[in-house]
Amino acid sequence: VAVVILVLLGLVGIPLALLQTPWGMTTVANLALRAIPLWPDTRLEATASRPGFLSGIEIYGIRLIATNGPMTGSIDTLTIHYQLHELLGSPRRVREIRIAGLQLRASRLPRAVTQGRKQSAQGRRPVQVAFDRFELHRGDLEIHVPSFGRDSVLLARGLDVRVSDFRWHQAMSLALDTLGTILVSPSAPPETLRLALRGSLTPTQIKLDTLSLVGERTRVTGAGTLPVKSDPKKEQIARGKYLVTLMVCNDCHTPWKMGEKGPEPDMS
Repeated sequence: VAVVILVLLGLVGIPLALLQTPWGMTTVANLALRAIPLWPDTRLEATASRPGFLSGIEIYGIRLIATNGPMTGSIDTLTIHYQLHELLGSPRRVREIRIAGLQLRASRLPRAVTQGRKQSAQGRRPVQVAFDRFELHRGDLEIHVPSFGRDSVLLARGLDVRVSDFRWHQAMSLALDTLGTILVSPSAPPETLRLALRGSLTPTQIKLDTLSLVGERTRVTGAGTLPVKSDPKKEQIARGKYLVTLMVCNDCHTPWKMGEKGPEPDMS
């Protein structure tokens, strides 16, 4: 029995001990990064990581490597803070995600891959995700966009984003505390614009508390609220539920099941 206990302790203790070393944590981080579904011939790879994982991880030198993919880039530092029991629960809660030093170059949009993900997600139980805080600092983006029949480049320099109370469960909600960047438009001649945004997103509306876009030839400021178009199928289901309940159809035609407080209608 003592031998069996020692073997079990070794099987559990050795991997945990390795995760407390830079090499072990970097190896696990690379396995996790490579498991993220991206585009064909594209992968994520990290050069180093801080030891430890119980309350968070910190990964350094992440590269987006693409042989023939639509994007390439790098991240200087990715920091994620969490509590293990919250990360494994529902919703899957992360306390903070912080990205510093993002470099991203996009040459084209992967439409086919996006459609494939939507099809593969059908039938799966929706996952609830919650981020208390997300921060992006020192971001530089280079995006190739079609403009006037030619390939143009939109540049964003010094991108700074702060988001709080991010929630995702069939619909998304968040508070955009700060979004600021310097844009170089693909117009001819190019124009440098300073963009600043602050607002929020809910399943029913987009609210802009502050919008400012200022350049040498452009000045746009404002605020407002835009409604979010709802899913027609969800509206039909809600309308049908209302009619069935209003006309008392469910009293005879809804099966019953045993619940925590006794018999109750099975609304599944």
